[in-house]
Amino acid sequence: MKKSNLFGIEVDAIGMDAAIERILAWLEDPPGPCRYVVTPNVNHIVKLDASQAFRQAYRDASMVLADGRPVVWASRVLGRPLPGVVPGSDLIPSLFDRLASGDRRRSVYLLGAAPGVAQRASVMIQNLWHGIEVVGTSSPPFGFENVPRERDKVLAAIRAAKPDILIIGLGAPKQELWIHANRHSVDAKVALCVGAAIDFVAGEKARAPLWMREHGLEWLHRVASEPGRLSRRYAHDALVFPGLLAREMMAARDAMSGPGRAWSVPASDGQPSRDVEHCMRPSVGSTEAEGQAGPARDFDMSMAQLVSRIDTALGSRPARLLQFLGTSWGAGVPDVAFAYASLSAQLCKRRVLLISAEDPDVELGVLDCLQCGRPLESAVRQVSGTLSYTAFRGLREPDYAAHAMIAQSALWAKLRDGFDEVVVGSSTPHASQFGLVVASNVDAVMMVVDAEHTQIARVRDILDDLRSVRANVLGTIMNQRRLSAAAPARVVEEPA
Repeated sequence: MKKSNLFGIEVDAIGMDAAIERILAWLEDPPGPCRYVVTPNVNHIVKLDASQAFRQAYRDASMVLADGRPVVWASRVLGRPLPGVVPGSDLIPSLFDRLASGDRRRSVYLLGAAPGVAQRASVMIQNLWHGIEVVGTSSPPFGFENVPRERDKVLAAIRAAKPDILIIGLGAPKQELWIHANRHSVDAKVALCVGAAIDFVAGEKARAPLWMREHGLEWLHRVASEPGRLSRRYAHDALVFPGLLAREMMAARDAMSGPGRAWSVPASDGQPSRDVEHCMRPSVGSTEAEGQAGPARDFDMSMAQLVSRIDTALGSRPARLLQFLGTSWGAGVPDVAFAYASLSAQLCKRRVLLISAEDPDVELGVLDCLQCGRPLESAVRQVSGTLSYTAFRGLREPDYAAHAMIAQSALWAKLRDGFDEVVVGSSTPHASQFGLVVASNVDAVMMVVDAEHTQIARVRDILDDLRSVRANVLGTIMNQRRLSAAAPARVVEEPA
């Protein structure tokens, strides 16, 4: 599912109908941890910038839906457009309409709002939507989440009711933090964090007229309705939000020329080789480098700049792990990964270990050592200076069941030991197994795109796969190996 990265969170780029379809599908799934939905507006964006716990709750949410038109407008300004708003106060009645028209009766639990309000909302729901049963309501006292007895009381009531849907109206960030902390204890299939939606359903608060909502003026109606509570909040957000948007715009501009978006690598001379030494290129600044042909020298110069930009992105973390992931066979991962590793070792005086996925020229690979009880050092050979090389698999036939070993944290700890940087090269045909397992364990991923043969849709699919394992994608390298000088280099249309 397509997402837009805005203000440090991933917002689902879907409309109301698609959001409801996803929730309906979740209701059919077998029991498991409670999925929860959050709905960011400007106030959320401001609070997210100031709270790490709030950001983590958003990262772990099952679905993030834009609840404010300024958020949608910002997405368009930043070139990451969302199709429109999906307000929580509209999501509830729209979802109930779909549930009421179905053959199966569904249960709902209301958590939040002032005493008595949830009960009135319950009556309204059962009068308007006959296919929905409200199996419980709770209006816990202020600060209940910090009092174990009160918190357990709420959880016990929800557990006894076993609702299909838990509607939470505690206000932000309390509702998001609460469900994030208790999602494994809440016995409901889906939780919806929807703020004042319970008040709206109960008739406790009036929605803005439709024309105000369509023109992004609902905030004005709410301020007029509750000036004492909302005036200061909206004034504060109106001052802070433009600065956050300006920061996002500056970051997007910088990313256009850095590893955050697409980085073009000029054509290299020669085809990729399985023999890693055939990929060796003279270091930038050497006498041999100054005398080599233009394309090869440009290649080295571009890779030297890439080393610098990745250093800036990753900082000075010890024994870092970096993956170059190709979008297809022939994307040039061996050349790019080796050129980067070689220059990183030479220019930055690092001890670098380069690992390929498989190499039939290697007698013993890392996974072979693990399977036969040999020390990992026996699979590593020095290439030059402080650069060493190995492969995960050697002469043996590929054993993809062994990929489970790559997920072991102990393996990565051993690979880090003795090296300042570990660089892994892999191609996308293994992305469903090897490539994605590696991506979930390394510090950062750089995608290598064969600009001649890779379709935009393919790149987007791979990015979705990487997001599913929460990989840290720094950006995309456009390898122009087989492109003519006049051929277009821009293949990726969205940020990585």
